[in-house]
Amino acid sequence: MTDQPIVFEEWTTGDDALIAVARLNTPKALNSLSLEMIRLLTSQLKRWAEDPRIGAVWLEAEGDKAFCAGGDIVALYRSMTEPQGASEGEAFFTEEYELNYLLHTFPKPIVCWGHGIVMGGGMGIMEGASHRVVTEKSKLAMPEITIGLYPDVAAGWFLNRTPGRTGLFLGLTGARMNGADAVFTGLADRFIKHELKADVVSELRNKNWQGENPHAVVGSVLRQFEQQSSDAMPESPIRSHYDEINRVTDADSLEAVVSQLNELSGGDSW
Repeated sequence: MTDQPIVFEEWTTGDDALIAVARLNTPKALNSLSLEMIRLLTSQLKRWAEDPRIGAVWLEAEGDKAFCAGGDIVALYRSMTEPQGASEGEAFFTEEYELNYLLHTFPKPIVCWGHGIVMGGGMGIMEGASHRVVTEKSKLAMPEITIGLYPDVAAGWFLNRTPGRTGLFLGLTGARMNGADAVFTGLADRFIKHELKADVVSELRNKNWQGENPHAVVGSVLRQFEQQSSDAMPESPIRSHYDEINRVTDADSLEAVVSQLNELSGGDSW
């Protein structure tokens, strides 16, 4: 395995088009984003956007534990405690947000295979993709509130587009979602069993891309494998607790919402 923090590849398709691949490659750190990784991915995405041979981009991660657990807080803290380190912290967040915007506005399909932990900065990457895939092992959250930070990486945009007040609930609690929750809230597009990943890739590579609508090509393949994965779809706690979530987040002040949220502490573990 290469020691590069992100591995870039290009897969040839059945009609000699290309699928570009970016693989986050720091599994021991749960593929947490560093400033170096942000810069590598940003520059590569800009090249792929301009390359007419590239039909789509595939985002994945090395290892089975996490797609991306968030920003590399340890490295960020270390840099900020060193002389002149504050400027690196500013650069990290500025360039991370620019990467998020690039993903949201990318002109070609981006498939994100969100297997395992997808949190914080990992959500920022995944939510910008046009085709967001979760699996039976996906664990998603915006847990920034637990370290005193507001949900960032465009969460003000994507959490406000979830059903009811589920986005407010997720932002204030940092509650973890499974794959079914992510699909229900619109934070993922497809649920596909992780064991089918190689088959999904093979089908995408066997497709003809030139002269076709690339979003339709990707959509048809993912839809096919989602239909084969329905038996692995877990229950969605957010769907089950939807009415209660809307009730406790319905108030005229943040303090009142927090007070009502605290009522849930005696409920079930979720």
